[in-house]
Amino acid sequence: MNSDDSALKDRLYTTMSQEADGFYKLLITICTTFLGGTLIFFEKLFVSDARWSIWLLFLAWLALAYSIAVLVWIRWQNVEAHRHALEYLKTRVEKDYEKAVSIPNKARKWTTSAIIVMMIGLGLIAVFTAINIYYKYIGG
Repeated sequence: MNSDDSALKDRLYTTMSQEADGFYKLLITICTTFLGGTLIFFEKLFVSDARWSIWLLFLAWLALAYSIAVLVWIRWQNVEAHRHALEYLKTRVEKDYEKAVSIPNKARKWTTSAIIVMMIGLGLIAVFTAINIYYKYIGG
């Protein structure tokens, strides 16, 4: 590999790392904003006699809390992968390389799970809000 290829590889890796960092920050921000917002504005959202709808909001909170926890765990796992990669570069112990390579594969699956559960949580908040608006203004 020549120096141009190496420089390109370094730039691509840096770009990918920055994009991943921004992506995880965005997902965590979305989850915490909606979780915090529904907690702060609970009295304004829960305005109807549809008392059973509180379970939808509770499930949404669980979904968002799950997503936050998984995303934070993934960020930690990414740091661990980098640590193992640095150890491999220092010691050339194959075990460190295998750990460094295996973590991103697991992280992809967990990221997908967190995104799906986050979308479910956001959907549940939307349904909860729609039900409460309906019962307050239309359904009695």
